[in-house]
Amino acid sequence: MLTNNSKLLTLLSALFLLLSFNLSARTINESIDVQNGGKLFLRTDVGRLIVDTHNRDTVLLEVDIKGDDADELEVTHDVNGKSVHIIGKMNNLKKWGWNRDVRAEFRITLPKNFDLELDTSGGAIDIDDLIGDIEAHTSGGHINVGNITGDVVLNTSGGSIKTK
Repeated sequence: MLTNNSKLLTLLSALFLLLSFNLSARTINESIDVQNGGKLFLRTDVGRLIVDTHNRDTVLLEVDIKGDDADELEVTHDVNGKSVHIIGKMNNLKKWGWNRDVRAEFRITLPKNFDLELDTSGGAIDIDDLIGDIEAHTSGGHINVGNITGDVVLNTSGGSIKTK
């Protein structure tokens, strides 16, 4: 039989665990004005990349970051003419490799006519139908691409490559 103090301690422990899970996750949402026919450069130290298309002159960036080291992943973006640069960089390199606990998913929605240069050090890459040139590399995951009109170069160090 649990005493009132034991029940309170159990409840506080459960609450603490629940709050600690919420503190180790964050989402970034950005809308970037672009011109159709531009180019996206995306390089990240960690994360899955999902590229969807739409018929608007914007790049929508949504990044879901989870894990105990979620705050160590810094995501920045910059626009230079028709080019959009997005960088995901781990700040604490002492915990590089298997010792870090961070999971990220970059979901990018951009105009259907856009070139891509993508590089992730740990995650899959999925690309929707697109008109443009694609260069994509992952060090640890599969690459899936839809119907592409343009030159395509795909490289993975640890996964399959599928095209439509």
